[in-house]
Amino acid sequence: MTPVLILGAGGTAVDMLDCLQAINAISPRYTCLGLLDDNPELHGKDVHGTPILGPLAAVQEYAEALVISALGSPGTFWKRPEILTRLQLPRERFLTLVHPTASVSAWSTIGAGVFIYPHCTLTADCCLADHVTVLANSVVNHDTTIGEASILATGVLLSGRVQVGRCCYLGTGAMVRQEITIGDNSLIGVGSVVVRDVEPNSVMVGNPARFLRHTIPA
Repeated sequence: MTPVLILGAGGTAVDMLDCLQAINAISPRYTCLGLLDDNPELHGKDVHGTPILGPLAAVQEYAEALVISALGSPGTFWKRPEILTRLQLPRERFLTLVHPTASVSAWSTIGAGVFIYPHCTLTADCCLADHVTVLANSVVNHDTTIGEASILATGVLLSGRVQVGRCCYLGTGAMVRQEITIGDNSLIGVGSVVVRDVEPNSVMVGNPARFLRHTIPA
């Protein structure tokens, strides 16, 4: 059994534990040693019986374990690579998790540390960079690329040949027309419909999606 550590102790971490359980129900492969979180009030507690062992930096104490990040929210999504870089872990330490009910084309590629939720679909020739998270019931159509550490919330629909940049967050139910480019560090609001290219560092909302403000200084 391969030992695993989860970075973060929020909702995504719970979903990762559930995914590990679903994989092990088919073929036992992983044992989760625990969760790491920088909130000291959580240390010593547990999540569904899995202990919260300490801060993120404690990952260095478990050299034998693979690691996956459950960090990131609509308010902090663009900080994800910075946090992971501080941990100074080699790429081969990161575990990729794909829920057994997800459908991933054999002609698509997914990077290290990727987490794909139940009932997602990736069709042919898609490319997901490292640390991408795709929540339940999302559809990523052919020839689409998703940059490092981006997050697709539940039920996101990406048409063919979409390019999602690095550290983006696409809210629940967002839809993106074919051949659209979404720039780095952008946030697409819940239920928004993107029909034109999005500049980096943009918050886009509505149908059709319109610019609201910048996420971080451009």
